[in-house]
Amino acid sequence: MVWDELVARYAWADTDEVASRTASVVTGKTEDEVIRAFGGDPASSRAMTFDETADEQAEHLYEDHHLLQVLGFGQHVVAVECGYHGSIPEIARRASVGGEFFSVHSSVNARHQVMHAVDGRVDGAFDPFEWEDAEWMDPEPQLPGWARGATFHLGSIGPRPSH
Repeated sequence: MVWDELVARYAWADTDEVASRTASVVTGKTEDEVIRAFGGDPASSRAMTFDETADEQAEHLYEDHHLLQVLGFGQHVVAVECGYHGSIPEIARRASVGGEFFSVHSSVNARHQVMHAVDGRVDGAFDPFEWEDAEWMDPEPQLPGWARGATFHLGSIGPRPSH
């Protein structure tokens, strides 16, 4: 599959209905270990559809109630949340011990973050859209080596429209 086809599968996440969202990928951990790294209790986990999670989150609209959806796929665990926990460096450190962590965060307040951690150490976290003005910043921020050459599109976290 090409990149645009892979991204299109998750276009549902590119809505204005969610104030904050984060997608994380962890290697070297089980689903239960990822849930624990995010501060959750695997014993209270249950299978839910995306619609069920949206309904549950809406029931707790003004409470500190965040759902973490996890899915193991081979050596990877994907964690999706309508929240920000995957953008917290301490979560990245905990989740990456003995493996690797990568997250992408976006919020309605135009806050964006890409973060990477390996074996308990964050080795890069940045707002990808600041790089358009990086050469005029003082001091000029340094892009992590693993992110050089990547392109980011401010208009959408989802697929780019084809013409």
